[in-house]
Amino acid sequence: MARRVGRLPQEPTTALPGTPDKVAVMAERAARGESLFHPHDATLDGDWGLIVVSSQTGRPVVIGQLNQRTRAVRLWGAKRNYDDS
Repeated sequence: MARRVGRLPQEPTTALPGTPDKVAVMAERAARGESLFHPHDATLDGDWGLIVVSSQTGRPVVIGQLNQRTRAVRLWGAKRNYDDS
């Protein structure tokens, strides 16, 4: 189990592990003295898939995760960086 260093980040990220976006998020968190990981960050766990819907402009938006084996759902808060600007 990973040790938590620093305070918990306020928001989870939809950036997937190993992507440049996730590395950037982790760098920002480190600079703020936060833990690098949030318990609801997007994962590549084999049982979990992302829940994606279309925004009003048609842009795909990730709103949570669905466990394909147990059907458990992790919905992320509405306060996200999903503006279509």
